Amino acid sequence: MTKAMEMLRSTDLKTYEVAEQTGYSSPEYFGACFKKYTGCSPLEFRNRS
Repeated sequence: MTKAMEMLRSTDLKTYEVAEQTGYSSPEYFGACFKKYTGCSPLEFRNRS
């Protein structure tokens, strides 16, 4: 998850591309796991960073 957080901060990759590159086959599952881990969605995280 820390790799995904770094990718969201430093790249312009789409959320589903970050999910694929961090080993999640489902972008929806990645989003749910990300929100559970960080307390916000990947998009919210990117906008805050």
